Amino acid sequence: MVKYHLNLLNVENTHHGISHTLENGGLTVKRTTKIFVRAPVDLTLEQTVNADAASRLTGIAAFSQSVGARKK
Repeated sequence: MVKYHLNLLNVENTHHGISHTLENGGLTVKRTTKIFVRAPVDLTLEQTVNADAASRLTGIAAFSQSVGARKK
């Protein structure tokens, strides 16, 4: 924990300019036009992958029902 905190304190010295990016939401994704709706990149990716996997047209169910796809 001490090492992590020390890295945060020195982030501007080790990665010049990154503070500005982080303060402006550099690690978030905005999917809508609403003002305060932003999500972390990893959460957005997880939700996208899960939605695609659950889709009947492109997901795991469609893949497993396709004879050609199962043969590959």
